[in-house]
Amino acid sequence: MKKPGRSQVSKTKPTGQRKKISGSVGPDNIPFKHYVEGYRRTLFLGQFAEAGRLPSIEDVDVAVCFADLRGFTKYVDAHQSSLQDSRVHQLLGGYFQLYPKAILEAVYALEPEKGKKITAQSEHVRNLIVPKMFKNLGDGMMLVWELQGDKQVRDAVSAQILSVVAKMQRLFKHLVESEAKGATKPYSTAVASLRLGFGLARGRAWRLDFGTQRMVDYAGTIVNIAARLQDLARPEGVVAEIGFCDPVLQKSTGQRLSVHLRGIVNPVSVWASNEVRFVP
Repeated sequence: MKKPGRSQVSKTKPTGQRKKISGSVGPDNIPFKHYVEGYRRTLFLGQFAEAGRLPSIEDVDVAVCFADLRGFTKYVDAHQSSLQDSRVHQLLGGYFQLYPKAILEAVYALEPEKGKKITAQSEHVRNLIVPKMFKNLGDGMMLVWELQGDKQVRDAVSAQILSVVAKMQRLFKHLVESEAKGATKPYSTAVASLRLGFGLARGRAWRLDFGTQRMVDYAGTIVNIAARLQDLARPEGVVAEIGFCDPVLQKSTGQRLSVHLRGIVNPVSVWASNEVRFVP
């Protein structure tokens, strides 16, 4: 029985002894520090984490071109040693511009004459000669075109790609001449010794699509063949798989032979421009 005049004593805990809430992220709590550290790691490692993304893979018909600048290692070493880096920068700027310039020339060459309309096939070819991938490889380049349509259209695109390569060779020659013109030795000699080699192949490949954060890439035997053929194009010139564009290569002057490529089981029939010197 309660005694009169006495109030009920509260059993609540004294102020200042509140129970901590699980998962609190206040500034003094370990979970908060853990989240901040994780956020920092995400920012720092974001590009590397993106590299591990699983791509979507699709079979496609492609034409592949690898290009490489011969003598560039020696050229760079000579000029970095003499602290003439700006000359290398200038050359590289012009060198990497010649690829899109050659492609633009090919696109504009298919413009119809004044007063005429472009044919459906020419329009298709013009769209397809813009590469789906354009990737720098140090002092080299990898370009990939996806081929669509019937054989006639694919051959027409391949013929245009051969024309693009010829334009690249012409633009490169002009670049080297302009760099060497008026320059004193040893720079004039070093830049004049630079050469350009190409490898071309056509066939099936895998398109590797990593999403919007990374460039589409390609893999497969035909890509490896194009890379190996580029290595054979020395001291300069073009080495192409004979099936790259039969209608053009069968009529072109040059060398025709069968070559064995590292990592490729069967020999590959190729066409090579006259500048190429095969080592026995």
